[in-house]
Amino acid sequence: MKKLLTVFLLAVYGICNGQNLVPNPGFENYDSLPCNFIDTSSQFASMLHDWTVPNFTTPDICSPLISSSCLYGNPLSFNSAGLQTPRTGNIMVGMVCENGGYNEYIQVPLITPLVAGNDYQVEMYVSLAAKSDFANNDIGMYFSDTLINDFNFQSTNYAPQVLDTNTITDTLNWVLVSGCFTATTAAHYLIIGNFISPCLHGVYLGGGWPMAYYFFDDISVMQIPSCTGGQLNCTDGIPEDENHKLKVYPNPVSDMLTIENTSIGATVEIINLLGENIITQKITSYKLQMSLQSMAKGIYFVRVRDEKRSVVRKLVVE
Repeated sequence: MKKLLTVFLLAVYGICNGQNLVPNPGFENYDSLPCNFIDTSSQFASMLHDWTVPNFTTPDICSPLISSSCLYGNPLSFNSAGLQTPRTGNIMVGMVCENGGYNEYIQVPLITPLVAGNDYQVEMYVSLAAKSDFANNDIGMYFSDTLINDFNFQSTNYAPQVLDTNTITDTLNWVLVSGCFTATTAAHYLIIGNFISPCLHGVYLGGGWPMAYYFFDDISVMQIPSCTGGQLNCTDGIPEDENHKLKVYPNPVSDMLTIENTSIGATVEIINLLGENIITQKITSYKLQMSLQSMAKGIYFVRVRDEKRSVVRKLVVE
């Protein structure tokens, strides 16, 4: 009887304190670690357990366990985005969060689906990479009933259940992004990244990389008795953003790069990881083709800018 009572009390304790429905929440379960930026979404998924990429972009895996002689991954690497270390454990994920244009996301199946009508508390920790030129808001969490594998996945197409409308500028500490909501469906997947809302806001910091790049760690989703704080503001009415119409392909590229849906008179720049402009060219038509055959293999950024906007895409030259 004492044994049964102990089991019962442990079960009640677990329910009252909540089970984290996110498997591998701190990214500590992995098969291997990279020695550079991630090249493909399949490479990312093959290294980390449980986590995948919904839009076939290339989030990065960062850790002090990666050799500092590697080009990227260790905080002391030559191309390091900043000196941040994981909040807990040894692994964190780095993603571009651009408030439009190129965005990276990660996706994970929940241990058990949400229950419609139940309340959930969700949390994650975020830190801006020190080399980011920009800091943005609208980092959030979207719960989906189905697995998303969509080349055209855009943050404007999905309204996250929890969204942080504060501009996260801290490059030294980890910032808690959290909220609670009432589930309306039996969602089975969580997607994390940048989602555009009417509260769209960014800050220029001039770190050197022409983007907003954030580190993520310690993700949790827990059922709670009631949601008293409510979800964060500005999670409704996600507008269509023209930035996502820009097309840069193929990516990866080995020879001819095509850029479509640009503004005539705008400037396109190819920028390396040191922030140096490798190519600068004026756009004279809505479809531009550039030969990159002579460029060294590696990670670059394509920036298209005019008087009104600047849009950045991450580019792999192979």
